[in-house]
Amino acid sequence: FNITLSPRVDAKKEAAPKDVVFVIDTSGSMRGHKMEQAKKALVYCIEGLNHADRFNIVDFSIEARRFAPGLVFTDKDARGRGLTYARALDAGSGTNLEEALRFALADLKASERLQMVVVLTDGMPTIGVTNPEEILRSLKKANVNKRRLFVFGVGQDLNAKLLDRIA
Repeated sequence: FNITLSPRVDAKKEAAPKDVVFVIDTSGSMRGHKMEQAKKALVYCIEGLNHADRFNIVDFSIEARRFAPGLVFTDKDARGRGLTYARALDAGSGTNLEEALRFALADLKASERLQMVVVLTDGMPTIGVTNPEEILRSLKKANVNKRRLFVFGVGQDLNAKLLDRIA
């Protein structure tokens, strides 16, 4: 017995507008292949945004930095600047994960849009708040609006336990 079911092809529906803050680890532990993997993933994500979406990039090593002061709409210019910024990222030194997560959540204020944080890291904090319990407490305090966090561990030597708890 064989049955084949195919969904009906309807007109393509417009995706709901969303706000995404990409958080990318540029610390020394990301040097080499891990940094290249993370940059490729970030470029792929930026290229996949819809025109009604808004985004920002927070990269971090010793301190967190923003691509833009706040969320930017994904028009041709902003997408191009974001891609240039992403491709130019380079691994540095320490890892201030907690500060980067606070920066990302601070950009997400509008309640009428789907909002999320996408984190690309190996999850090994070395600067600022480094205690996992303190990082989680700070994150809970900063995420009062319960925004979604998607965490992608990069590389084989990562702190999966901390990344799972953040997610």
